[in-house]
Amino acid sequence: MSLKETQIIETIVPPRIPDFWMIGGQKKWKWGIENHDPDGSWSSDPEKIKLELYLSKHQQGEFQFGGHELWKEIKELPWPKRPPNMNFMHYLIANPRRIPDSWKSEAVFFWGTILRHPFAGDLCVPFLYFDEGHDENHGHEPGHGHWCCFYYFLNNRFGVKHPAAIITGTSGE
Repeated sequence: MSLKETQIIETIVPPRIPDFWMIGGQKKWKWGIENHDPDGSWSSDPEKIKLELYLSKHQQGEFQFGGHELWKEIKELPWPKRPPNMNFMHYLIANPRRIPDSWKSEAVFFWGTILRHPFAGDLCVPFLYFDEGHDENHGHEPGHGHWCCFYYFLNNRFGVKHPAAIITGTSGE
């Protein structure tokens, strides 16, 4: 990436909720932001940010872990490990070449933002997933895969196919 292509990932601002998350097309339902870790602005070369997938030992094999317990565990990871927030997820969707191909078989969670569902009132965590091309409703042609996002309730169980994205540092650290 040349200096002219340096991009900024603004993680301080509140997250943008996708329009298709509106319940029944009703924009009157307001999503609550329960937690949004403002991990600063990433204004250097975003390709230098080191991301890894994290699974708790409680998610290994056939085990599944409750979302509230997993959130607590992820918040307590030692520095420099930290969960990116929803704005970082939106950056990756807009720049899909920066998403590792190995993530295509996973639902990758961004625990730096926790939302409160506008109708159910339950807590949710946003996640990134790869749609193989079955979703024509969002302007994508069938047969052409693309990255999407959605949310998952913390009241659910999280297993081996539900890793967390974790920032582990930057190149040069």
